[in-house]
Order: sequence, then structure tokens, then C-alpha cells
Amino acid sequence: MSAQKRQVLIVTPWIGRDGGGVSEVARLEAEALVRRGVAVEVYSFASPAAESARCDWPQVQIRLFPSYGPVGFRFSPAILWQLLRRTRGGTIHVHGAWMFHLWAVALSARLRGGRYAITPHGMLTPWILARSPRLKWIVNRLFQRRAFAHATAVQALTRAEADEIAAYIGTAPTPRIEVIGNFVPEAGAPGQTPCCPSFAGRRVFLFLGRIHQKKGWRELCDAWDTLCSDDPGLARRIGLVFAGWLDDCPQFEPRIAALTASHRNVIWAGPVFGQDKQAAFDTADVFVLPSHSEGLPMAVLEAWGAGLPALITPGCNLPDGIEAGAALECKPEAGSIEAALRQFATMPTEDFARMQEAARALVEQNYREGVVMDKIVHDLLQLEGGPR
Repeated sequence: MSAQKRQVLIVTPWIGRDGGGVSEVARLEAEALVRRGVAVEVYSFASPAAESARCDWPQVQIRLFPSYGPVGFRFSPAILWQLLRRTRGGTIHVHGAWMFHLWAVALSARLRGGRYAITPHGMLTPWILARSPRLKWIVNRLFQRRAFAHATAVQALTRAEADEIAAYIGTAPTPRIEVIGNFVPEAGAPGQTPCCPSFAGRRVFLFLGRIHQKKGWRELCDAWDTLCSDDPGLARRIGLVFAGWLDDCPQFEPRIAALTASHRNVIWAGPVFGQDKQAAFDTADVFVLPSHSEGLPMAVLEAWGAGLPALITPGCNLPDGIEAGAALECKPEAGSIEAALRQFATMPTEDFARMQEAARALVEQNYREGVVMDKIVHDLLQLEGGPR
């Protein structure tokens, strides 16, 4: 077969930690494609975090382009120009939506031909669509609906997201919508230092990720305050760790300080990566993500892979975790979260052990590299040949 069919250009807004889970998914994809003998290039916007993240990516060509304007819509003539003059074939895989990089790919494909697939990463959920509606109306009219309609394929991370994508695109032309989840690598080496040694002997709850209002941190804090105030004895046997970086949440630190003063069982560990991140998983017993809206949250999958049962909401789009017995579900509301926290905090050891085993088994069955990348390569990107 021709070499052209074994080439992929990944286009993503950010390759560093400023891109959160989207950047991590793109990085893991690049690594897996290289292992399958695919030639990979990466286009992204330049940033200090991107420069420092180069060393975390595999040995592929990464081109970073200057961009301008607000964080949510970076204008970059350079990335458009490079796409227009690009001579290599293969498929373009776009990660994310609502930003200039998607318009640049769609325009270059229209003018020069070529195929592209889009992974919106949950950015078309009703919760997201309801935010900044005027700006989204403009982006839709300018390019986004057409960009989706003319894509070769769109990756939905869940069946629910597939329905959202279909409703968003509307009438024909309609691309193929492939339901393909994310994957998580095998757990890394154990962390060298416990994340919170003061919590030894307690049942520890871990919130790990971006500290943003959509993640439900406010509701979690309210629920924790109620739980600990109502049962001081239980409060002495549990701990809550927040690990992540602040994203426009100036109220977070004062709220954590107040909880710490009241109950002395809450810690903010700050951002954690690498072995520090693994140490956080090693120290914790339960993962908590009471989110309003997600695509398919990598942090939950990583937690399951580490053997942590999870407390999640319908917005996490992981009903298989509930069905498998790897998670408890709650609404992103303080009262519902508090009830689920209490259930985990008082769960008998044998029931807890069953949830731990269910979490590990679910990841091995559905969320490892081989299963997911077979679908990415052959169904989404339609790369022919190579090992399956």
C-alpha cells in the first residue's frame, strides 16, 4: 500500500498542561500511532507550556504556531498558511472545537482537498452550548457547523455524545459518527512520597483535575461541609484531597481554607504530574468528579486503572462504570453528593474491595490501548494496513 495512507497530522489547540485532558489524549494517540508504524506530525499553538511539554511527546515533528486573541479563540494566520501549503497526504485528526484550528483545517480541506476527522471531546454537550451563547452563535455561523458537516468522520466518546453530535450537525451532509472511547496506559511506578501523609489510616477521597466551576468543586465543598458538620466522628476518619490547577476560580482557596479550619480534613495539593500524580492515586481510596459536563474524563479512567472506585455524575458519561459496579452516581448537587460521600465513607470493607476489583476489570476490558486504537486507526482515521 502507499505510504500516504499511513500518515496522520494531529491538530490540537495545546500540547501542554494548559490543554488538560484533550492534550493528554492527543499525546497518547501520537505515541500509539508511532508504535503502529504511522508517520505522525503535530500542529498546535505556541505557548510556554507547549515548549516545556515537547519532551513528554514521542519523537514526532511538532510545529508550534504563534496565535493571538482570547484564550477561547486563538487566531493564527501561520497555522492556516502551513495547512494550505502542506504537501503531505494522509488524514488530519482535529482535537477540540470552537477554535480557529478547526476552521483552518476545514478551510484548507475545502480549498485543497483532503480528509479530516474531528474529536470534539464533549464540547457539544447542552451544558457547553448554553455558555456564551452569542459567541457560539457567531462561531457556528462563521464555520463550525460546516466544518463538522464536511468532516470525513467524527469521534464520539460515548453513545450519548454521538446523539448530541448528530443533533448539532442536523441535516445532511452528515459525516460518519464513530463511538470510540479514550484509553489509559498502564499505571506508572508507585509514587515516592505519599500525597497526604497526615491522612494515613483514613478513607481518602481524591478530586484530581482542573479546578473549574463545571467540575463541581463548589458543590463538593458544600457536601463535604455538611457531611463533616453532621457527623464529627466520621469526619475524623475521612479526608478530602484536591489536586489540580486553578482555572478562573478565585473563590477556591478561601473556601478550602475555611473547610480546613472547620474540619481539618481537607488538603489542596496543587497541580500534580508524573510520579506525584501516581502518588495521589496510590494514597487515595475513592475518586470524586461531580462534574456538570465532560466528554469522557481521563482522570476517572486513570483512577479506575489504579483500582479506585469513583463517585461520578451523569455528566461524566460513564454509565458502564455504574453498571459494572465500579462507581456510584450522584447529581451535581450538594445534597446528592453528600449522600454518595456518606455511602462510600461507611461502606464495609468487603463491598469496597468488590468495587476496586470492578474498576480494574472495567479498564482492562474497555479502556486499554489495543482495543481503542484498533478503532481509531481503522474506523475513525481509516488507515489501511499495519498491525491490528
